[in-house]
Amino acid sequence: MPTAPGNASAAPSSVHGISYDYYGRRVATCSSDGMICVYDEAGHKTGEWRAHNGSCFRVVWAHPEFGPVLASCSFDRKVCVWEEASDAEDPAPHPRPAGGWRLAAELQQARDSLHDVAFAPHVHGLWLASCGDDRLVRVYEAPDVMRLSEWLASAEFEASGETKARAAEAPGQRGAAPQCLAWNPSHVEPMALALGLADGSVHLWGVSERAGSWARLLVLEPRSPGRPGLAPYPLAHSDCVRGLSWAPDVGRSHHLLATASRDRSVKLWKLRVAAAEPEAAREGGAAGGASDPRWSGECSAELAHEGQVWRVEWNACGSMLAVAVDEGRVHVYSRDEAGDWQREPGAG
Repeated sequence: MPTAPGNASAAPSSVHGISYDYYGRRVATCSSDGMICVYDEAGHKTGEWRAHNGSCFRVVWAHPEFGPVLASCSFDRKVCVWEEASDAEDPAPHPRPAGGWRLAAELQQARDSLHDVAFAPHVHGLWLASCGDDRLVRVYEAPDVMRLSEWLASAEFEASGETKARAAEAPGQRGAAPQCLAWNPSHVEPMALALGLADGSVHLWGVSERAGSWARLLVLEPRSPGRPGLAPYPLAHSDCVRGLSWAPDVGRSHHLLATASRDRSVKLWKLRVAAAEPEAAREGGAAGGASDPRWSGECSAELAHEGQVWRVEWNACGSMLAVAVDEGRVHVYSRDEAGDWQREPGAG
C-alpha cells in the first residue's frame, strides 16, 4: 500500500480527506489550500494540482470499471470530477494539471459549502451524491461513462425531510445541515444513502421501487421508540455526526452502519429490511413524509472515546472498524468471542 510522504508533517495546510483507490495501490489527499495530491505505492507524488478555490473537504475514487476517476467537493460550493489521461489521448478542453489529471466536469448547483461527496456502488452505473450547508443532498448520474463532461442532476432533497424547519430556523444556524453521507453497498437492493446531520440525527433515504423517486426510509433512534417520554424522532447522537460508514454486503441478515460524532462516541446500528412491502409504504413515500415501515434499525453497540470522533471506516469484509479520533489516533475494533466489539491491542 502507499505510504505517507516523508514531508507530510511540513505541509503548510491541513489535510481534510484521504482516499485509497479500489486496489489500494494509490492514495489521493485533499487539503485546506484546495490542492489534491496523488501518491503511488512507494509514497511518490505522481500528481498535484489546485482543484478548488477554497478548502477541499473530500476526495474519492470511482470504481476502476470507469477508469481512473476522482471526485472532490469544497468550500467553494463545487463538485469536481477529474480523470487521468495518457499522453496518447487527445488534449482536453481544460488545462491538464501535473500527473495527467484533467478536469472533466464541474457541478455547481450547491448554494453553500459542500462537506461530502461519494460514488454509488458500480453496479448502479456511474452515480455520485453530495451534501453540504445548504441542507440539500444532490444525486447525479453520468449517462455515458465515456463522456464524463456530461452529468444529469437526478435528484435533490432536503436531508432532514422537514422542509418547513428551514423557515423557522434562525439565520446563520444550520442544525439540519448534512455533514457526511454513505451509500448502501448492496448489489441487489435499490440505491440508498445514510446521512449524518449537524444536529446529531442520522437519516436513511432511498429510491422507491414503485415511484422511482427518493424518499426517506428511516430516522435512527438511540433507544426503542416505544418507551414513554421519548420524542417522536430522538437523535442518534447528542452532537454533530462527523462520519458514516456502511459495512460491505457480505451475506449478513442485516445491514451494519457505523456513525461517528462530536459527542465522543461511535455507534453501530443494525438495519433490517422487511421482505414484503406493506400497503402503507405503497401509498406513502413522499420525499418529506413518514419513514418506510419496511426499514427498522437498532443501536447494537456504542464505543466511547476521550475526544470527538471524526471518521469511521470498515475493512473489506466488515469485520474490523477503524476509528479516527480527536487526539490524533486511529483505533481499530473487532468482535471478540462473546460478540462484543473490542479495541485491538497496539492499534492507535
